[in-house]
Amino acid sequence: MFSVIHANHLEDLGTLALDVIRRHRQPPLVPETFLVQSNGMAQWLRLTLAEADGIAASVDFPLPSSFVWRAYRAVLGDDIPEQSPFDKTPLAWRLMELLERCLDPEASPGDPTCYAPLREYLQGEALEASPLPGAAEEARERRRWHLAVRLADLFDQYLIYRPEWIEAWERGENAPTDLPDDQRWQPALWRALIEDAPAVAREHHRARLHRRFLEAARALRERPRDVPPRLFVFGISALPAQTLEALHALSGVVDVFLMIANPCRHYWGDIVSDRDAIKRTGRLSSQARREQETRHPEAPWLAELDEEALHLHANPLLAGWGTQGRDFIVGLYEFESDRGFDLETDVFRDMAPEQSPTLLQQLQQDVLDLVHPGERTRQEGGPRMIAEDDDSLSLVSAHSPLREVEILHDRLLAAFERAETAGEPLRPRDIIVMVPDIDRYAPCIEAVFGQLPASHPRHIPFTIADQVASEAHPLMVLALLLLELPERRLTVSEVLDALEVPAFRTAFAIDESELERLRQWLAGSGVRWGLSAEHRDSLGFPALGENSWRFGLSRMLLGYAVGDPSAGGTEGDSEDSLGRAPSGDFQGIVPYAEVGGLEADLAGRVATLLITLEQQCAALGERLTPTTWLGRLQTLFAACLHPTTADEHDVMARLDAALARWAQQCRHADFEEPVGLGVVRDALRAELDEGGLAQRFLAGKVNFATLMPMRAIPFREVYLLGMNDGDYPRVRQPQDFDLMATRPRPGDRSRRDDDRYLMLEAMLSARAKLTLSWVGHDVRDNTSRPPSVLIGELLDTLEQGWDVPADGAGARDTRLARRLIETHPLQPFSRRYFERDDPRFTYEASWEALYAASDDTPAAATADDEPVPEAALPDEPLSLVDLQRVLRRPWTVYLGRLGIHYVDPHVPDEDNEPFALDGLEDHGLKRELLDGARGGVALASVAERLRLAGRLPTAGFGEALIEPRLARLSRQVESWRRDVAACTATSPFLARFQGGAEALTLEARLDDVFAAPEEAAAPWCLMTLEPGHYGHLKVEGTGPHRHVGKVHRLYGGYLRWLLANATLEAPCSWTAVFEDRCLSLPGMAAGTARQQLATWLDAWARAYRMPWPAIGEIAQEIWKRAPRETCEALQAGEPLESGLREALIARYETDAYAGPAALRARDGALGQLWPDFAAFEAAGGVAASLTLYAPLLDMLAQVTQRVHGGRA
Repeated sequence: MFSVIHANHLEDLGTLALDVIRRHRQPPLVPETFLVQSNGMAQWLRLTLAEADGIAASVDFPLPSSFVWRAYRAVLGDDIPEQSPFDKTPLAWRLMELLERCLDPEASPGDPTCYAPLREYLQGEALEASPLPGAAEEARERRRWHLAVRLADLFDQYLIYRPEWIEAWERGENAPTDLPDDQRWQPALWRALIEDAPAVAREHHRARLHRRFLEAARALRERPRDVPPRLFVFGISALPAQTLEALHALSGVVDVFLMIANPCRHYWGDIVSDRDAIKRTGRLSSQARREQETRHPEAPWLAELDEEALHLHANPLLAGWGTQGRDFIVGLYEFESDRGFDLETDVFRDMAPEQSPTLLQQLQQDVLDLVHPGERTRQEGGPRMIAEDDDSLSLVSAHSPLREVEILHDRLLAAFERAETAGEPLRPRDIIVMVPDIDRYAPCIEAVFGQLPASHPRHIPFTIADQVASEAHPLMVLALLLLELPERRLTVSEVLDALEVPAFRTAFAIDESELERLRQWLAGSGVRWGLSAEHRDSLGFPALGENSWRFGLSRMLLGYAVGDPSAGGTEGDSEDSLGRAPSGDFQGIVPYAEVGGLEADLAGRVATLLITLEQQCAALGERLTPTTWLGRLQTLFAACLHPTTADEHDVMARLDAALARWAQQCRHADFEEPVGLGVVRDALRAELDEGGLAQRFLAGKVNFATLMPMRAIPFREVYLLGMNDGDYPRVRQPQDFDLMATRPRPGDRSRRDDDRYLMLEAMLSARAKLTLSWVGHDVRDNTSRPPSVLIGELLDTLEQGWDVPADGAGARDTRLARRLIETHPLQPFSRRYFERDDPRFTYEASWEALYAASDDTPAAATADDEPVPEAALPDEPLSLVDLQRVLRRPWTVYLGRLGIHYVDPHVPDEDNEPFALDGLEDHGLKRELLDGARGGVALASVAERLRLAGRLPTAGFGEALIEPRLARLSRQVESWRRDVAACTATSPFLARFQGGAEALTLEARLDDVFAAPEEAAAPWCLMTLEPGHYGHLKVEGTGPHRHVGKVHRLYGGYLRWLLANATLEAPCSWTAVFEDRCLSLPGMAAGTARQQLATWLDAWARAYRMPWPAIGEIAQEIWKRAPRETCEALQAGEPLESGLREALIARYETDAYAGPAALRARDGALGQLWPDFAAFEAAGGVAASLTLYAPLLDMLAQVTQRVHGGRA
């Protein structure tokens, strides 16, 4: 018996199926069978049956294609295999092998040019250049595999939708009749597939089996053992004709219930959209059409219309979005006209109540009744009005996917609250959120919905379905990444990211708390990328071992064995007793001394990791048969992945199952050719993704899922996100060799029509509320972005039939858009969310207090308010670094007290070996060279140690980089040593000074203080070796002083000089040796030094309590342009003259071409505290700058200088 039931409510179909089951019980061990076209529908049915009976057991949910193959075997005999040799996956492997033969011109001796298009594609030169040996061959092999996969999918479609073509090809004919010459290879390739298959398997494809099956099934008098006695084809909105024929053939011995989700109670097979308003004639005979109109009468208002005008009077949403369902309904009627159904009925139910229907219900009812809203408006004399409190249909415009999800979170909280207030609690499982691409939205969903713990009142339980399995779990991503080992550079960041995965970390006994220490060791030992020199050579790079993992590990282990390399450095050229060279290396390895103590065991575990990766790289670098690959990959995963949690065990089980399925498919296709790792990786990824969808759908939480066909499951609230123009309907370009795409037929699967029908299903499955969201404004410049064309069509439909109460001027479409579209601001903390008269809202209350405080603050300043008490100064002594901050950036002292630090984001480069040095790196390199020279080590030895430590570029670039610097530094060190040689070294000592109005204490360790020669003016001398140039210095007379050099390079030495003179029993001079010159200052009286230090301590106390607008560059700019008397006047508060002000404005606000950046841009705090020079000047910045730095100008006037080897 073949019964067809139409319904517009899926719940009614479920109830009807349940009634049939209850009234006609099956034997206990006979399962009920439901044919569904998605796992989501199967899950919904399970829950429906379980809610009705308390349990859902002994229920089978096969997909239509798998059930039909089972029926083939049951009817035609067990000689048919359980899996067709022409299924997509085994067919792809057979094509993989066959395509290789097609490259041979002798493959088609009767038509040598037949396979020419395939040869041109497979042997094309448009392959990515790669330094890897054998990369071109592997790229061609992967190209062949990808083509085989596409061809297998295409042939599978032909077998289902164009079986007559397959039959014609096997007879040696070309089909279709208009087959282009450049597509002759398709029939030839299919015939080659048939010839290549074993003789027994040539009959085992659907095109051949189907006719045999139909004849045998129609002749059945008893039900075969493996065919269920009753079959429900549930919720189907499209079904291939081949499947429909198979089900109908079985209906003589099986009760088949075809339960169709039909959106319209009338006959709607003739309606078309405005896009293709042409009547499709000849589809049904007049008798067949009369029979169908008897069961589903045509809407009376359409019966007398001209065929060309149907699209103007039928429902536009059903016509525009329902193409796929309409073609299935028409195809079903065509099928019935030839064969007939035993029973056809419907259980349509109105979508809208008679009283006060919502806008959504009215739209659904119009689709059910096939009503055109414009016609109804004309008949009723005006449009229907949308109630003020009607929010059943909402449109939301945001700035980004993240904002869409944030807005959704707030709207869901509001929905739960409203439902609770109304006494109709809303459960999370009653809500579905669907997007075109779940993998794009999954990170945003996790960030918004996953940030709150389950105990938080704003927490919403959620689950994400349909994620691509190969990217859904970090362990799965890592497992596939391991399959790229021979091709990866294995940078530090890649390996450390892998160690973030617990299963990989556990395999090498590395604890999560040790990762930060390991990161420090890797950076310090110079590891960047590549396992070893040999590994780099296998990747096509020079076989250099510097900065490789083997290089860094050797340094770590040697450092643990011999300790600090600096202890072995000597000024001579001979090795020490341990065999270390003057550069501190041991047989070319510089020890990394940070590895020691109990932590040293970590280095051993890293060595185990390195050895394992080297072994697996070598094992994966060969071409192997699938059987051998299975063993290799199992060994790889066993060595590198040790799961510990339930989730990780589940991932490993799915990975093992995918491996087993892949190997089984290869055996099924008799494929035993050696293949490369790239093909194996792609095949395994596809196998994982094929079996990884819909694993967590309908899990009792808010469901996030992909918009997928056959998922018209009813929910109280439906949310569609990502409805952007170009993103939905999704654009899928067909293959240029797809013969079906250029010769479409009604009933063919169209991806774009699928998406349109999904939109219709989503609208009809929403029981209370439908919300559509899209990115309506650019996140960078706020320009408008159009929504999906489907939203445009929905708005056009609403404009024809609905209106809102006029609230001012404007056309109806403008009023509707203003009423229905809710545009949200860029940021979730916008003030508009907290304004009383704004309908937008947020449940994130952390910003509300700020806006409430600012709203409640009186407009006028309250002069009588109590003053804010001054901050207490610290009790602990200050260091020279603290005091130096007053000289460099005084405002940072105050901000640092508040914990505010304006630091440019810096991502350390962990993966690239040094090639060129930036300014900071160059300064550090020079400082390290000079520190070595101060310790008595030759500069060349220090440079060699840096090279062996991986700090310098390799392959001769390091020598080119370091040699010019060594030449300059040698002169600098020679001058310093000559000056120091005349003095007597002393031990470093702790200097302590207390002074200033606040009695602050300054404490520092002073080194480089020498006893001066007897003939010197001062008994003590401070000798500092400074990295870098100082520049031209000339401070004479009353100014202007255009050449003051790089004053900031004197700050540290200047403060040390003051502290030495303030604490020593006799004056102390100071000689600062720079690369270009030596600067000398005489000793200072202790009282004067103490007074100046006290002034600097008072300056620090002032800067600690409030932001001090004093900038050294501003003071220097004035020194260069104004004499001393002008500086003193400005310091006293006199206004700037116009020319000087313009110069200071340019320095503060404007970036100089090929010069320094603007001061406010160079330091982020300046731009926040004083946005422009006017604000800086109004805060007293000019006078403060001159006042603070005046002692430095006096100091520069006392400096004597000499160039290296020259006179003063």
